[in-house]
Amino acid sequence: MINVLLWLPLAAGFLACTAGAKRAGWVSAAGALATMGLAIWVVADFNTGGGLQHTVNESWIPSLGVRYELGVDGINLFLILLTTVLWFAATAFSAVRDE
Repeated sequence: MINVLLWLPLAAGFLACTAGAKRAGWVSAAGALATMGLAIWVVADFNTGGGLQHTVNESWIPSLGVRYELGVDGINLFLILLTTVLWFAATAFSAVRDE
């Protein structure tokens, strides 16, 4: 789920680029809303027992020992939520203001 939370804004941005000038703001706002919904789900599903949760640990370039690792802990949990809420507010304001 953390992968989707990370890459969904980029996908929504690419989709907004193809949506046309009139709908680009609303497509971006919809992507921001979906990202905020995922962040709320991550906060609701978070177990305060400790440690990293919603982790991803994939080997990216095995010959060099490079790995792709993500996780959410208690410190950055609310920073993720704060970022998505502010991003949605700014994007929605921009979509409304654009018209």
